[in-house]
Amino acid sequence: MLIAHMADTHLGYRQYNLSEREEDFYNAMHRAVDRIIEIGCDAVIHSGDLFEESKPSVRALINVRDAIERLAEEGIKFIAIAGNHDIVLRKDAIPPHALYKKIIFLTPKNPTYVYEDIFFAGLPYHSKAHSSVLLKYLQKLSIKANNYKRRILILHQAISKYFDLNYEIEFGDLPKNFHYYAMGHIHNRIVDRYGLGYLAYPGSLEIWKTSEIDDYKKHGKGFFVFNVEEMKIDKIDLEPRKFIRIVLDGEKYLRGVENPKCEPGAVVELKIKCKPENYSRIYEKILRDLKNALHIVIRREDKDSAKEIVIENRSIDELEREIIEEYMKGYSKKEIDFAVNILKYLKKGDIEEAKAFAEEFFDKLLNHEKSEKKVTAKAGNIKARTLDDFI
Repeated sequence: MLIAHMADTHLGYRQYNLSEREEDFYNAMHRAVDRIIEIGCDAVIHSGDLFEESKPSVRALINVRDAIERLAEEGIKFIAIAGNHDIVLRKDAIPPHALYKKIIFLTPKNPTYVYEDIFFAGLPYHSKAHSSVLLKYLQKLSIKANNYKRRILILHQAISKYFDLNYEIEFGDLPKNFHYYAMGHIHNRIVDRYGLGYLAYPGSLEIWKTSEIDDYKKHGKGFFVFNVEEMKIDKIDLEPRKFIRIVLDGEKYLRGVENPKCEPGAVVELKIKCKPENYSRIYEKILRDLKNALHIVIRREDKDSAKEIVIENRSIDELEREIIEEYMKGYSKKEIDFAVNILKYLKKGDIEEAKAFAEEFFDKLLNHEKSEKKVTAKAGNIKARTLDDFI
């Protein structure tokens, strides 16, 4: 049996707010489906972050529907779990996968599926705060798996061996009696030995962040095909949009000594070393010389900052909010607004104002440990509501 393994497709992602980049992610998914059908796979595993957001656009929903129906027409099963981007952070909320009858969607209530005597076990993303809950689930699934000849575990988690700090579980905490560990969450490609076989992260199909460029150059982008009988993994490459990195000496560039080039339609990440007073001249010249680029990201080396300064007509406040939203994926709008406002106070040096704002925010929204203060609202009849109704 041949099983395709993909993850982190992030459908609906409108990188740099460009329709072309949103379309790139849809096209990557459909190209992957083409190859899966061509290869003759029996099933597809998707290890989380099918969508970019837990409330995806209609366009994203339609593209997933089309992909799944094409696979179903060929008799190819589609087995999926929810990643951190797919999960609605609200009690009893339903992920968008539930819209599709042809998805075999694994959840804590229904975490297993058996196909052709292959045992599939899968759980959605668990944050570090809930890692102990995840480990208890894994122990139960490990015991259940022993009744089957071939066993596959599907997770969307960061593991200590591959993350320096921000991981949810230790490498050795995974059960050791599975033949294939179909992982998601890390956008780089990784294949390692573990348990009775392999632990694999297929990575994302498209370049979701410029930090993925180095791994893409080494290992490519795409998905894996796991041959269950032969215990063999094949790497299937897809070609994402071109991302080009350029390191530029700004002073030489102004003198015409250095002349950067890019392919039409490429995304360019440009690191500039220059005198601050020459930056505006360099900025204008880059726009003229690299006009064929789809998008340009500029990093100022002399500022010693990792923030991306995107060439678009936007204010600093808008850029700061975009960066905060990118690093707070999965948080509510109220939580993101809180981070944005705190930053504004701190930038102005209003420490006391920042403290007062933070205290008010946590008093109203996050102080669950204090008597679960009830809030009333008038809507015909007065109804008492707890804090959970407002988060």
